[in-house]
Amino acid sequence: MEHQFSMNFSDQKLLGLAWLAVAAINIVLICFDIYLAETLLFVFILHIITSGISIYLAISFMNIHKLSYVRIDEDILFIRPGIYPYEKEIPLVSLNKWVEKEGYLHIYYGDGKSAKIHRHQLSHYDFVQLREKLS
Repeated sequence: MEHQFSMNFSDQKLLGLAWLAVAAINIVLICFDIYLAETLLFVFILHIITSGISIYLAISFMNIHKLSYVRIDEDILFIRPGIYPYEKEIPLVSLNKWVEKEGYLHIYYGDGKSAKIHRHQLSHYDFVQLREKLS
C-alpha cells in the first residue's frame, strides 16, 4: 500500500518555483561574473554551487507529488519526511498505538519512539485507508 504526497499541497510547488527563481538569479550573476572577469574565483564558484543546489531543490519540490509519503510493505511502515532521500522504517509489530490530533497522526512504537504523519499531506481517502490499515 502506497500513498503519495497530496496534490492539494500547492505550497511545495510554490517553493519549487521560488528555488527556480533563485537559480535563475544565480545564473544571471554567473554571466555577469564571466563578463566582468574581475570577480574573485571564490564568488564565481559560490554562484555555481548555489545555482546547482537551487535547481536541485526546485526540481525536488516540483516533483514531490510523485514521491510516496507513506507506504506499507511486508509489515513495515515507511514514512518519507519530505524531499529527503531517506525513509523512516517502523515495523508494524512494534507499533504500540496511534493518536490523531491537531492535524497529525502520532504513531508510538518501540521503546517510547514516535513519528508524525501530516494529515494535510495526504488526500482524505488515503488518510482513512491508512488509519484502517494501522488499526
